[in-house]
Amino acid sequence: MTKNHKFLGRLRKNPLVRRVLERDWSFSGADKERGFVLLAIPPLALTLVLASTFGIAIAHSRSNDGDGLPEVEVASFESAIEETEVLEPEEAVDPVVEAISLWGTPDIAAILAAEFPDSEWSLDGDTYTGLTWFGPGPRPTEDELLALWVRVGPVLANQRAVAEQERLDQMAVEKERQEARAADPSRQALVEMIDYKALFGPGPQYDKILQLHYPGAEWSLNGSSYSGLTWIRPGTKPTRAELDALWDATARHFAAQLPLSDLQARAGVSETEEYLDGALVPKGYSDDGFVASPATCRQLPQVPSTGGGSPVGSIEIFKDPTGSQNFEQLYGVDLTELGCRIADAHGYFGGKYSLGLGLNGDSTLMWYSSQVDAGTVRGVLEGMGAFRTE
Repeated sequence: MTKNHKFLGRLRKNPLVRRVLERDWSFSGADKERGFVLLAIPPLALTLVLASTFGIAIAHSRSNDGDGLPEVEVASFESAIEETEVLEPEEAVDPVVEAISLWGTPDIAAILAAEFPDSEWSLDGDTYTGLTWFGPGPRPTEDELLALWVRVGPVLANQRAVAEQERLDQMAVEKERQEARAADPSRQALVEMIDYKALFGPGPQYDKILQLHYPGAEWSLNGSSYSGLTWIRPGTKPTRAELDALWDATARHFAAQLPLSDLQARAGVSETEEYLDGALVPKGYSDDGFVASPATCRQLPQVPSTGGGSPVGSIEIFKDPTGSQNFEQLYGVDLTELGCRIADAHGYFGGKYSLGLGLNGDSTLMWYSSQVDAGTVRGVLEGMGAFRTE
């Protein structure tokens, strides 16, 4: 009983119940409807309290006249459930699909190289259909290879990121080097002494202008004229007048990047080299008494190798039959000087490749570029008495 009194006490303190209980509900004995309402008040009050406790929506409005009962609308529990958003369970993500979204299209060759290091195979194209498997073991299925992209993809992406960063670092170093050369007063003085625009042929070189002044742009150039320039991004294509106005500064910049000895020779201040008919040659090259030697050749004949590491030509030379003297002792020149004489005979001076001569047992002279003429080499050896005629 005590618990019931406490409960009723708390019930009376409820604001909504108090409003119902404190209202003036006087009526006559003949008024049955009001008597029925009076009997219904306690359970109604309890229902309202319980409804507010469990979160059921209650809407209360007063009647227009002050004599009637309050009109109460109670939202049903079923409608509240219907309006509640039902969260569907998330679907499992295919790890291969996720790997492709992160690392791009699977690289079949990279997967095979990383996961099958002891296997032999060939790949025609970049898809699984071009895979020819030699073993050992059975050829992996396409699904098996794609599943491995989950592991190979991030490793390959990291390797590419490292390589790209190295490329960017090299570009930054090269940019600093170029800027330092362009700002060098001694180089600029030499540039002023030569026709630096003539170094790059007639007319503006649009590829060099774009490289220097539009480093982040994307474009393509078909030929060397402005009409062959296709602009991709960003912004709009620069006009021909805008690019032409940049040619003088561009030509000076690239002229300053030439080796110092080259600039000195072009300016006529070098003690060892000069330009003859537009070609860099040892000083005195046109004199009748000129003899090609390492002292007069700035570099060996600059001919790129075309043999993939193997000689592309050879010629037999005279060898000391007693075996007591090697080539240098017999003819008074080493392989470096011999190469320089062959360079002289070919007219090769300057550049960035070496001739690539080699001696096999002091009896066979070999070279590694198809640009070397065997008849010219024979003429040089005959002049030295080194060509074996028998």
